[in-house]
Amino acid sequence: MDFTDAGQLLDLVLVCAGLAVWGAVLFFLAAGRWSTRSSKIAIAGPVRPDRWDGLSIRHLLGVILSFLLAATIAGMIISAVEPASWSQINFSNVLADGMGKLVAIVVMILVANSVLAGKWTAWPIRAGKIWRQLLRAVGCYLAVYPLVNVLILSLSVWLVFGLLGLDVQTQHPVLDLLSSGRLAFWQTFCIILLAVVISPVAEELFFRGLLQNYLVALSGSPRLAIAISGLAFGLVHLPLVDKVLPLAVFGMILGWWYWHNDNLLQAVLLHVIFNSMALILLALGFAG
Repeated sequence: MDFTDAGQLLDLVLVCAGLAVWGAVLFFLAAGRWSTRSSKIAIAGPVRPDRWDGLSIRHLLGVILSFLLAATIAGMIISAVEPASWSQINFSNVLADGMGKLVAIVVMILVANSVLAGKWTAWPIRAGKIWRQLLRAVGCYLAVYPLVNVLILSLSVWLVFGLLGLDVQTQHPVLDLLSSGRLAFWQTFCIILLAVVISPVAEELFFRGLLQNYLVALSGSPRLAIAISGLAFGLVHLPLVDKVLPLAVFGMILGWWYWHNDNLLQAVLLHVIFNSMALILLALGFAG
C-alpha cells in the first residue's frame, strides 16, 4: 500500500466513523435518551451579554489592525534579510503571517483583560478534565468530517468549477508549501506549528472569543452571531473560493460547539484536530 492508498483509506475510515457518530446521535434522539434541551447550555440561551458589555467594534478593528501591522512589519524585516531560497518557496509570507497572529493573540488577551467582566476568563477557557474534553472534540470532528469535508466540499467544488466554471486557487498556501518538498526540517516544523497551534488559537480567540460574543451582546441572538461569525471565518480564507462554503459551515459548527460547551478551549481543540487531520491527509497523498 502506497501513501496515496493510505490517504484514501484514512478518508474512508473518517467517513465511516463520522456516519457511525451520526447514527449513534440519531439513535439516542429517537430513543429519547438524549435531548438537546437537557444540555447545560442549549443553542438558544442563555445569552450571557453581561460578560461583553465593555467590548466594542473599536476593539475588533484594533485586533485586525494589530495583525495586519505586525504581519506587514515582519514581512518587511524578513524580506530584507531572507535568503533567496525563501522567496522562491514563499516561506517568508507564511512566517510573517505567523508572527502577525502571535501579536494578535497577545493583543486579544490584553483587550480581554482590560474591557471584559472577569477579564480573559469571561471567554471562558476551562482546561479541567482535558482528556475528556479531547475525546469530545474528537467525536465532534468525526461527525463534522463527512458533512464538511465530503458533502459540503463536493457541493462547493461543483458550484465553483462545474456550475460557474471559475479558474481559482484551490489549495491553501501552507499546504502548497508542505507538499512542495523543498522545505528544510525547521521550516516544516514552523509551518506545522503555525497550522495546528498558532492559527487555531488566534482564529478562535477572534472569531468565537471576540466577534461572536460581540455579536451576541449586540443582537441578543446566539444563532445570528454564530451564523455571521462563521460566514466571516469562511470569507477570510479567500481566494480559496471552493473552500469558503465548507469553511463557513465549519466556522458555524465551531461557534455552536463553543456556545454549547461554554468553553473556548473546546472550539480550539476541534480546530486543532481539523487542521492536524488536513495535514496528515496531505502527507498521505490524499487531495480530496
